Amino acid sequence: MSNFVPVEGRMGLYRDTESTAIVNNNTHEYNSYMARKKAMKEKNNELDQMKEDLDGMKDEMSEIKSLLLSLNQKLNN
Repeated sequence: MSNFVPVEGRMGLYRDTESTAIVNNNTHEYNSYMARKKAMKEKNNELDQMKEDLDGMKDEMSEIKSLLLSLNQKLNN
């Protein structure tokens, strides 16, 4: 089992004496981090969905434009 030594001048931070890693023991900070990470992931997913929707609308507008040009040609001939 690892032994943890408090890091001087940093509350909630401990050094693992076996691996020399710094460990944050503050659950409030961890929960805040996880909430921010989740919010960012949701925001990125929403942006990705909006990009897909916009690309779909561009394709549909292009199709409408080509249909209108085709209709215009048939009416003029």
